[in-house]
Amino acid sequence: MWKKIVTVILVLLAGGYIFADAWDLVPGFLTTAPEKDAPLPPPTSRYIGAAPEITPITGHLPNSACVNQQITKLATDPRNTGTTSVIIFDPDTGEVIGQRDPQRAAIPASNMKLLTAAAALTALGPQTRLSTTTLVDGNTLYLRGGGDVLLGAGENAETAIRGRAGLATLARETATQLRSSKIAVSHIAVDSSLFAEPTYHPDVIGTDREYIMELRPIAIDRGSGQTGFMPNPDVTAAQTFRDLLAAQGIPLDEPQRAITPPSARELAHVQSAPIRDLVDVMLVESDNSIAEVLGHLLAHHVGEPATFAGGAAAVRTILTGIGINMANVELSDASGLSISNRVTATAIADVLRQTWECDSCPLAAIPAGLPVAALDGTLWNRFDNSALRGILRAKTGTLIQAISLSGYLRNASDAPLGFVILIDNLQEGTAPDTRVLQDEFLDGIAACPAS
Repeated sequence: MWKKIVTVILVLLAGGYIFADAWDLVPGFLTTAPEKDAPLPPPTSRYIGAAPEITPITGHLPNSACVNQQITKLATDPRNTGTTSVIIFDPDTGEVIGQRDPQRAAIPASNMKLLTAAAALTALGPQTRLSTTTLVDGNTLYLRGGGDVLLGAGENAETAIRGRAGLATLARETATQLRSSKIAVSHIAVDSSLFAEPTYHPDVIGTDREYIMELRPIAIDRGSGQTGFMPNPDVTAAQTFRDLLAAQGIPLDEPQRAITPPSARELAHVQSAPIRDLVDVMLVESDNSIAEVLGHLLAHHVGEPATFAGGAAAVRTILTGIGINMANVELSDASGLSISNRVTATAIADVLRQTWECDSCPLAAIPAGLPVAALDGTLWNRFDNSALRGILRAKTGTLIQAISLSGYLRNASDAPLGFVILIDNLQEGTAPDTRVLQDEFLDGIAACPAS
């Protein structure tokens, strides 16, 4: 009996081993997986301080005739019902390889955000953070907005962008200051005076308002709710803050809007993620609210009224100051939602050139915010079956009458290229086809033979 039991066990073990071997779970004569490399030797001091070996880029720029042929094909395709402006350039030298109507004033759609990003990083600075502050005067507590519309309702989230500054942290620190100073307060006011009226651009009406918050300088995650952006995001934030203070043993009445008097004393503050992180969100997600917040902050920075028009004027002033060609450019807002904006391919190409050329300058923060083809942001579902999948970064733009795309790619021979595509005056309903055309066009550019 014992001999039979031992025999069965041996057969089962052998069978199990053969199964595991065949599926490459253990090594053996049936193993199909390649033999693993020997482990690398442990590092020694000879590696310390050694300069990294850099492989030079040996790619070749595309033939100019092929590039211009592709541009003509894009502009004259029957599916293209609009007017086309294009620039294809070498970002290393600025040399234009092909172009069509680069100085034409076109509706940029959300490619406008590239201009806003460049202006914000230049004038406000990549590391600047926005403060939300509590102050007290008499028996009134003031919650003053400094432009952070990505506040969280909880504690500070130090590694996040949304919710980096938390109202729960601000409430706790404010309550501590009130108690230690023996200050009694009974009223709360929210100060939204940093931004002036109107809270919506005059061009943005009807369903277009579903794509942007009511613009105030303070909000919890842009005042978004289950059904979209909610009205009065500043007052809603103040109501949440009041409730958090009540949990700290400081009951207050319903918040109202009011301007903080000069005599008010600061109690506490929390700070947003840096401007460069806000620019990332704006570009990757094409966030209109953050774009207009940055525009209003830029207006305040240069002494313009903190309005949509003031923000547009500030962007123009700042970009002119850093050498961007703003001829024929007319700006109306900072997000590109306004159909009154007119931007040239030349202006956008100038921003992309300066971004490519700089190493530690403020514009170096822009590329990280450009969506990657077939991977994230507004390009997540484009170029899926393209050779440009994962190696093209660009800012999209979409309105009913305008489709735009601008950024960088590497062609088939691994040479970097910058590109700007602005197509506007589209017939209603043809925007989706135009987007497909742009993708096909860039595939064609990437495949052009070397010059």
